[in-house]
Formats: sequence, structure tokens, C-alpha cells
Amino acid sequence: MREAVDAAVGGHASSHNAAGKGDAGNAFADGHDQASRSLLTGAAKLATALDDVADRMALSAYTHAAAEWASSGLAGDPPGYPVPTGSQSTTFGSIPAMHGGTGHLPPGWDLIQMVMSFVEYPDADTDEVRRTSTVWTTLGEDLARIQASIVDDILEPLSSVTAPDIAVIYAAVQPVIAYGRRLSKLPVEIAQFCQKFADLAEEVSQFIVTVLEQLLVAVVAEEAAGVLLTICSLGASDFLANAAAVAEALGAGKRIVTFIATFYDRVVAAVNLCTGSVRGLLDIAPDLEGGGALSKAAFVTVKATVGVSKAQSSEAARTWSSTVATWTWVSWLT
Repeated sequence: MREAVDAAVGGHASSHNAAGKGDAGNAFADGHDQASRSLLTGAAKLATALDDVADRMALSAYTHAAAEWASSGLAGDPPGYPVPTGSQSTTFGSIPAMHGGTGHLPPGWDLIQMVMSFVEYPDADTDEVRRTSTVWTTLGEDLARIQASIVDDILEPLSSVTAPDIAVIYAAVQPVIAYGRRLSKLPVEIAQFCQKFADLAEEVSQFIVTVLEQLLVAVVAEEAAGVLLTICSLGASDFLANAAAVAEALGAGKRIVTFIATFYDRVVAAVNLCTGSVRGLLDIAPDLEGGGALSKAAFVTVKATVGVSKAQSSEAARTWSSTVATWTWVSWLT
């Protein structure tokens, strides 16, 4: 799990300056930053919880083995059941902010700037945004695979065990399993969000390019009076002195501003949908780090004297041996 998340973090190394300038680009970048931070925080919490549960399962296995060891009249600690020393909390690196744009402007944008200097061209790098989407998709597939092949079945070895602490263990571990299921869906939500933004950014870019092409034709006709003249040969003062050309630019600018405003509204709707999904997946999660269902006391079995019969203890010890091996593997995978 750590390897998969670290790969996703590294996959965003070139994602800065991809959202494009302007309010819509900033809204997308802010939403993406919020969602990615929540995902990384949730992944770190889950990895830490899995390590913690593995440690506590091993501790509980030790107490069951010690019960059998003592009931057989043997002294000392049971062989093959070391008491875990505890794991460190997991943290992941940060993902670069996507604020900023490419700086690439289409022909004719300078005319819009002459009459509407406040308008910013939404110069999003949609190729990079789509590549970012594939990074999230890959992470979602990796987390779903780990969840289905490892985490969902983690309690299966205990299905036939009868012991006083089984119910407590089930109650503590099942929220972790449920949290993992919710978390594995989150990268897909962010990937779809990135794809939606890229679609919208390409739509607004194509609209602006079309409007500018029409503007250039109209302005050249006004300025050249039928003579072939490139827009590069027009000085700002010459252009602004031509009332008809300015009127054409203002008309084009108003169309562009209106479309950009709609673009912004649609991006904000996509942001709200994505961040709402993030909150829905993570806000209802249990407290996985200390206290609550995963209190360490929940996993500590009173050594050898809690009414566990010798037969129960033997069966528990054998099953715990398998369970500890499974959880050690899970802990390594995280």
C-alpha cells in the first residue's frame, strides 16, 4: 500500500502549472489540493491502523500461546511468539499544487487584452491534467486490489475460533476493513474530477480560439480595407483608434467573458461534487489512531487466566499462528 501511494505522489511531480490561470483554474487547483490531501491523510491513517492492528493481533496471539504454554506446566515465554515492539505512524509526501498555467496564448488574445485587461486566458495544460487522472486511476486500482485480496478477508482465519476476545477483535477490526473499502474508491473520484475539468478546459479553449479567429478576420478587414494585413503589423494605438475594430474586440470579449463565467460555474460544481465525495468517504470513518474501537486494551487478553480452557487455548494458539502470519504480511504490504 505504501508503495502504491508513494508511486502516486511521485506521479504528480510535473503537475504544477496545469490548472490554468483565472478563477476556474484556481477553483480546480484548490479542489484537487483538498481532495489529494484528504486521500493521503486517509491512506496514512489506514496504513498506520493496519500496522497497529497487526501488532495487537500478535500481542493477543502471544497471550493465547502463553496460556497454552502455562497450562502445559512449562515456564517462560512460548517460543515463536515475540511480543511486538510497536510500529511508527505512517506519513506520505505532498503533491505539488496545480495552480498556474502554461503561458501559451492563442493568436488574437492580445486584442482582447487591449480592451479588457482584466480577463485572464484559461491556459490549462489539459494533457497534464489527463495524465494526472491516470495516476489517480492506477492508485485506485492498486488500492482496490489490495483491499479485495488482503484486507477484506483478514478476519477469515478467526471464523472457527471460540475465545473470549474474538468478539472484541471483530468489533475493532471491522471498522478498519470498512474504512479501507471507502478509501479505495476515493482515487477514482479524483480521477473523474480531473477528466471533467480537462473536458471543460478544452471546451472553453476551443470556444475562445473560434471567437478569436472570427475577430481576427473582422479586424483585418476593418484595418486593411481589403488589403492583406497580418494582425502583428497593427500597433496598439492604431488598433484602438479604429472604433469599428474596438467594437469588434469588445463584442468578442463579452462573448468570451460570458463563456468563461459559465466555465467557472461548471468547474465549481465539479469541485463540490468531488470534495463532497471525499467528505462522504472520510468524515464517517472511525478514529483509527488511538482510542475508540482500536483501543489497545481491546486486544490485550488477560494472560492464561480468563477462563480459556486448554482446548480453547490450543485451538486459539494454532489459529492465531496463521492469523499472525497473515497480519504480518498485511503489515508488510502497507
